[in-house]
Amino acid sequence: MNSSGDSEPDVDVEITGKLLARMEERYGRPVPLLVRIRLTEGPCRDDWCQPIRSLVADFVADGTRPASAVPVKSSNGITVYFDPGLLQSIRKRKGKVTIGLTPLGKIKIEGIHYPY
Repeated sequence: MNSSGDSEPDVDVEITGKLLARMEERYGRPVPLLVRIRLTEGPCRDDWCQPIRSLVADFVADGTRPASAVPVKSSNGITVYFDPGLLQSIRKRKGKVTIGLTPLGKIKIEGIHYPY
């Protein structure tokens, strides 16, 4: 619980102006984001290769809450959904998470270190 007494975790999340502009351009309004870890198969041709973990963020334009995701309000008032394990790692490090756009227009996430 945070200091205001609701169940929202104490996490500092900021969404940059460029990403907000992209939401307005694409959807006409700010929409929630889902931040999760994606596992992809490694380059090995045998079964010994470890999966490659990467962070991804997607727009949740239909407004439905993803299963098992924990909602967090950003400093801009936009809901960002996190995987529970990832959120626990963020809370442990007490860092600031910034979600924005790369120069090529892809969503980038800074300030998250995940141990698994």
